[in-house]
This record gives sequence, structure tokens and C-alpha cells, in this order.
Amino acid sequence: MKWKLKKHISNPCGEVKTSEPYLSGAALAGNLLYLSGQNGCDAKTGAIAPDDFAAQLASSLNNVSILLDRAGSTFANVVKLYIMLTRAADYAQLGRLLEDYFHSHAPSLITQPPVITVMPVKTLGHPHSLIEVDAHAVLNTGEQGYEVTRYPKQSRLPGTLPTSEAVTVGNLVYLPAFCGASPQTGKIESDSFETQMDIAFDKIIKALDKAGSSASNLIKTLHMQAGLENFLERGRDPNVSGSPASDRLWKRELEHFDMYAPYLMEEFPASTFLKLPALPLAGAQVQLDYIGVLDRYRKGWEVRNYPLYLGRRGFPRHAGDIKKFYSNTVVIGGIINISGQTATDPYTARIESDDFEEQVKTALDGMRSALEETGSTLANLVKTYVLLPDPETGDAFRRIERDYYRKYAPALVEQPPASTVIHPLSLASTKMKIEIDAIGFLPRQ
Repeated sequence: MKWKLKKHISNPCGEVKTSEPYLSGAALAGNLLYLSGQNGCDAKTGAIAPDDFAAQLASSLNNVSILLDRAGSTFANVVKLYIMLTRAADYAQLGRLLEDYFHSHAPSLITQPPVITVMPVKTLGHPHSLIEVDAHAVLNTGEQGYEVTRYPKQSRLPGTLPTSEAVTVGNLVYLPAFCGASPQTGKIESDSFETQMDIAFDKIIKALDKAGSSASNLIKTLHMQAGLENFLERGRDPNVSGSPASDRLWKRELEHFDMYAPYLMEEFPASTFLKLPALPLAGAQVQLDYIGVLDRYRKGWEVRNYPLYLGRRGFPRHAGDIKKFYSNTVVIGGIINISGQTATDPYTARIESDDFEEQVKTALDGMRSALEETGSTLANLVKTYVLLPDPETGDAFRRIERDYYRKYAPALVEQPPASTVIHPLSLASTKMKIEIDAIGFLPRQ
């Protein structure tokens, strides 16, 4: 198994200054490519087509293709797409447009598609952006140990995405985001949050089984909630608690784990949580995006968990009679999956400052500590997902981030990680102004 690291493949639209880049267009870890989010700017002119979703989607996908070509790969090697929309209504035409693009640029993806997650967000970096596309891919499909297998849906309902139910890369199992839509109709038929969770988790179990895995092999969870205004009110202590919405999600998930994958009560997945202004399907309240493995003990891809204990208690708190700690990091071979790092102080389990810069530094400290706990360093940071509820804080974040890299990992100033910014409705606590979900690299001895 080869574990190598390469960063700073330049972005197609030239928005990154080569003298002092904020982010790389793509970063390579082993045979896995992690791309920065690509908007709909034209790679030749830098212009973006205002209010033209189809044109922006085509440009975003073209930019992904350019990045992959620069890295020595192709668009046909994409295994996972994260697609962010500023208008949830555009989801209705997304499936058809993606299928058209696959047909023209990577025909193999028509029958063997990637897995896809769609996230409606508040806004994107460019004022006219309607869409941004983030991708994971493989450099070389023939690389030993990184074999790619796709598990397409046997039948596809009209208007749905051209997505596989699972894609495996070596020992990794990528899943699309699953929601509580009926498998028969593709529509949300229940307004019960718990019922929607049950339906989504049942789909996850079936997708993992199809790939030859099980729920006990989950190693990373990304929770998305929306449409819960009736119980999104602030928790009793916003410094510590999230909200009744997040508590209900975690409680139901723990009940699923306890029933279907009790192993996860001891070997917890890494976890990130965010609230979105909407989800792709009308009436959807929850969407679950999970990553798993085929075998926790596969040579070269061994799984190691590093639980997180905040203020001598679990997080989330007791859910009914179930007590659970999530893993701060989960290492799979040379890949480090880091849970969303926030401004929560690890010793007090509280958010000690309202100041944005202090919150960012606390989150970056958490990310650096998570990498060091596994035996890696901040210099081996590969990819970040930066969750910023306030879009106006984007430039300030990059300035603070760059200064932090100068101090703790100077190599990242010229060779930064790939990075995607997401503007959710809010995070687990209304007091949180930043969360950083990250992927790192662990050099093999």
C-alpha cells in the first residue's frame, strides 16, 4: 500500500494567488484526490453566468474535470460528489443535467455513477453563484489496494439523481446522503422526524450490505437537519447544549446503533453536524451522509479510533439511557477523518468566547491536536470543510487561518490543503461561529 502526499494543484479560475495561496485546488493522499469546491466561473474568462443554473453547473463540473486532468486523473474517476445549491428548487433539474454531463464527458458514469450528496446552503462565495461542486476521486483506478467498485441503483425513479448506492475505494465505502423519502415513491410521506430517521438509516444498512459491509463498520457521520423551526429553539445552555433538534437526532441515531450496530457504542464514528436552510426534497427534515469500511482490520487499511471526552463527560450528552462519546478522529490506513472542530473548550466543554478570531483559533487548535494525537502533524492536513454560518466572516477566516499556518505549519502557506466553505443555517449550538471538518494524512513507517 502506497501512502504519499501531494498538495497545491492550482484552481482553474485563478482565484488563488500563487505567491500566497489560501487553498489548493486539489490534494492527493495515497491514490485519493480531494478537490476544493468549484463554482460556475468560466475557466477561460473567470466570468459567471448570472441566474443560469444549467450553465453554472456545466462550468463547475468542467472546473472539476480540469483539476482532475492537472492531477493526472479524469472525470470518470470521480467517486463522490458534494453539490451545494443556493436554491433548493434547482434540485428538480439537477438529475437530468448531471446525466447529460456524464453522457458527454464520462459515459462510463451513466451506468457506473459516483455517489452524490446535495446540500442547499444560505449562499456561496461568489455573489452570483447558484452552485458549487466538491469532489473526491481516485488518481489511478488500476492502483493496487485502491480498487474501485460501484453499486448503482437497480432502478431509478423519475427526477432522482444518477447516483450509486455505494462506491468502494480499497477499504473505504462511500455512501450518498440518504433522507426519509419513501423507497417506492421517492417522496417524503411522513412528517415524523423519527420516522424519517428510521427510513434513512434502513437505506444506509441496505447500501452497506450491498457493498459487502455492515453498519458496524461506519467510521464517519455527517448529519444535516432542516425544516425544524418548531423545535430549533435554543437549548437551556447555549454554551454547552445544542438544541432539541440535534438532541433528537443524536438520540435516534444512538438507538439505531444500539439496535443494529452495538459495536459502534464502543468504537464511535467521527461526526460532524449542521443545520441547513432546506433539504433537496420538500418535507425532508434530516439527511445522513456516512462513510464506512469493508473490514476494520484489512492490512494497510486498519481502523483506529480516538474518542473525544469533553469536560469529563460525553458529547452528545446522555440520550435516554444511552451514553455515547464520539470519536475525535478515525484513522483508516493513512487517511485521518477528523470530526468537526468547534470553539468548544476541551477542558470546560463550553464555548468560552464570542469573539470570531478566538473561536477560529480554538477550532484550529482542536484540528492540530487531533492530527498530533494520531501521530501526524498539521503539515499533513489534506482537506478542510469550513462551516461558516455568517458568510461575511469568510475573508477573516482565511486571514486567521493563514497566520495560524505560518506559526504552526509554515509549509501549508505555500502548499495549503484543499478546502471547501459551506454556509449552513447554523451549527449544533447557536453560539458557534465556526466548525472545521478535516481530512489529514498519516505517513506510513
